[in-house]
Amino acid sequence: MSPRGRLEGEMGDRPPGGQAFHLAQAMRRNRGAVRESNVDLIVPNQIRHKMKTGWGQSSETQGGGEALRHALSLQITLRPSSIEKVKGREVIARKINATITHSKNARPYGKASYRLEFGKGIDVLPELVEFGVMFGALIQKGAYYYMPGEEKHFAQGLANAAGYLREHSGVAEGIRSVITKHVKEDEE
Repeated sequence: MSPRGRLEGEMGDRPPGGQAFHLAQAMRRNRGAVRESNVDLIVPNQIRHKMKTGWGQSSETQGGGEALRHALSLQITLRPSSIEKVKGREVIARKINATITHSKNARPYGKASYRLEFGKGIDVLPELVEFGVMFGALIQKGAYYYMPGEEKHFAQGLANAAGYLREHSGVAEGIRSVITKHVKEDEE
């Protein structure tokens, strides 16, 4: 997506807005094909810092200018948060915070976070534990998690509860089925 003037030009040449212009043109050309195909177009874009900003103004901007913002239906900003290491050495996972910064379809500024495990993908088990408590498939008392009808806890802390479900896939499927049943009943 680099403009020809930037690739073929001299070192000091800076055509203003060239990349933003080409990005806007590409979005206009592809919009119809994307709509006809009934697919989602994902455009990864990087944030850079502005050179000069006033007091209290955001110093971040998109590399392609405002063209993307006008063409997109939904813009999600992903920012890494904390990291998890095995015994202080190798990084195995990272927490990612997602914020909807622009939406033409729904309310913007919604937030979510998830755990991204390297080599495996998004870890859904901590969320399964939280929804299990919400829908009554699990019981939480303080930091301890219990199965309904049992007096002894099976885990202390969310990470340990998720680890227990990772090792006992049958229990995880039972919790998932209870959650699915409740969600389907709410839809009807």
